[in-house]
Amino acid sequence: MSSEVVSTRCDAPFKEVARLLAEHRISGLPVVDDEDRLVGIVTRGDLLQVFLRADDEIRRDVVNQVSRGIGCPRYTVDVAVDDGEVTLKGHLDRRSDAVLAVRITEQVDGIVSVTDRLTYHLDDSRPPRPAVGPSGHV
Repeated sequence: MSSEVVSTRCDAPFKEVARLLAEHRISGLPVVDDEDRLVGIVTRGDLLQVFLRADDEIRRDVVNQVSRGIGCPRYTVDVAVDDGEVTLKGHLDRRSDAVLAVRITEQVDGIVSVTDRLTYHLDDSRPPRPAVGPSGHV
């Protein structure tokens, strides 16, 4: 028996839980709330369920969440899914929308990886340069 109980919090990221299971070579972890009360158990099987989603189901979720998240029509971003690996293609107005589309996609259950092939018209990640007049003054 071990003197220290390995547990996880309710809001722990998926990757952290998987790392703890692998690192400690255990098949289940107690899940505790903010007051360290037991609220459940998470197992390897629970984690694997996330990756057992069909590609068409994952694609549908990505399309819906990205279009809602960046406020664009569903056809704006082309989403391809192959064994949980997602490729995003399309041309967006702003770089910030492309970055947000990737971040939203990464949060969808069942995603193994995301390949970003999105392009954009305007790089809004940098402040605009001040206009320079003919004499070289702002």
